[in-house]
Amino acid sequence: MKKRLEKLLKKQLWKRTILAGMVCVMLLGVQGCGGSQEPADTEQETERDALDAQAEKPGEGPEDVNGDSGPADAPDSPQDPASGAETGGGNASRKEGNEDLTGEIRELEDGQFTVVVIQTEDIGDGMVMVSPASGGDDSDFAHATVTYDENTDIYIRTIYDGGARYEDADGSAEDLTRDDTVDVWGTYGSDGTTIHADQIQINRVVR
Repeated sequence: MKKRLEKLLKKQLWKRTILAGMVCVMLLGVQGCGGSQEPADTEQETERDALDAQAEKPGEGPEDVNGDSGPADAPDSPQDPASGAETGGGNASRKEGNEDLTGEIRELEDGQFTVVVIQTEDIGDGMVMVSPASGGDDSDFAHATVTYDENTDIYIRTIYDGGARYEDADGSAEDLTRDDTVDVWGTYGSDGTTIHADQIQINRVVR
């Protein structure tokens, strides 16, 4: 009788041990599943927060986020004058090229001056500009009268490095001097020798 009770108690104890083990295994499985899912949820929430933050900034695109916020087609920077490329400054509305007259000033009067017209000749290899020697005889050259008023744009172009670069500065009639070379844009009168200037460029060459 005593042995039978001992066997019965052992069987019940064994069943309880197995049951307790199964419960532990189930609990561990549940905790394991919960722990493995938690980082995924956190990751999804992080991505969702990033998208929400991006939506709150409509002006920023992928390039903005990466730090490349500058325009894709930014204009080229002006070249360094030291590079020898032609540079210049001044009024953007000023005419360039196709001047109506190029000459050297000979006589100055109030509101007008007389110039010796510089001639252009073809020497076969190209065109050259021919002017009388300073102080020499200019009777073989054409002369013209240039008139101007307060509406005439007069400026000084300082030329460096044999014409490789230049700088423009606003000037006035007081800057006109004898033997200056000038480029003139304007309208000729009926006589064909007088031109009323809209724009006068005084050329000063730095050697």
